[in-house]
Amino acid sequence: MTHVAAAVTGLAVVTASSAALAVMAGTGRPLPGRNAFIAGCAGLAVWCVSLGAQLLSTDPEVKQRLGGGIYLGICVAVYSLSRCLIQLAGRPRVARAAWIALALPGVVTPVLVATGWRGLVLRGFTAPAAQGPPHSESGPWFFLHTVWAYGLLAGSLLIFVVVAQRAPGGLRRQAHLLAFVVAAPLLANLVFVSGLATMGDYDPTPYTVVLSLAGLGWGLRRARLIDG
Repeated sequence: MTHVAAAVTGLAVVTASSAALAVMAGTGRPLPGRNAFIAGCAGLAVWCVSLGAQLLSTDPEVKQRLGGGIYLGICVAVYSLSRCLIQLAGRPRVARAAWIALALPGVVTPVLVATGWRGLVLRGFTAPAAQGPPHSESGPWFFLHTVWAYGLLAGSLLIFVVVAQRAPGGLRRQAHLLAFVVAAPLLANLVFVSGLATMGDYDPTPYTVVLSLAGLGWGLRRARLIDG
C-alpha cells in the first residue's frame, strides 16, 4: 500500500468515526454542549474529506482550493469543540458577542488558504501534478491561526477542568478523560508544525483524533459525557 493510499484510508476511518459519534450524540437529550459537539464532528469530517481529496488530486490548483476546505474543517472543529467544553462546564458564561468575535479568525483563514492571497497563511505553495501532499512554508497569518486554535482549545479545556475539579468524582473522571482526548491531537500537531519529527508533508493530527473519538465514544456510551 502506498503512502497516499494508507493516508486516505486512515482519513476515511476518522471520517466514519466522527459521523458515528455525531449520530450517537444526536440521539440523546438536547442538553448544553450537544449541538456544538455535533458541529465539531462535522468540522472534523470536512477536514478529513478535504485532506483526502487533496492527497488524491493530481491538479495543483485543485489542491490549493481544497486547502481552504481543510482549514475550514479545522476551524469549525476547533471552535465548536471549544464551545462545547465551555457549555459543559456551565460557567463562566461567554457572551454571544464574544463568541462571534472569537469565530472571525476561523472565517478569514480558510478564505486566505483557498485563494493563496499574498501567501499570508501558506507561502511558496507548490503541489506536484500527481497524487500526494503539497508543500508550503508558514506565512505570518499561520502563526496567528495557530495561536487562535491552541488558545481556544487549551483555554476552554482549562476552564472545564477547573470547574470539574470542584464537582463529585464522576465529573472529575470525565474531566480527566477530556484532558487526554484533547491533549493527543494538540501534541501531535505541535510535533508536526515544530518539525520535531520528520513526517514529510503528511500531517498526523487528524489520525490522532481517532484516539479522541474513541475516548469520547466511551464517554457518550458509558460515562454519559454529553448527557452529563
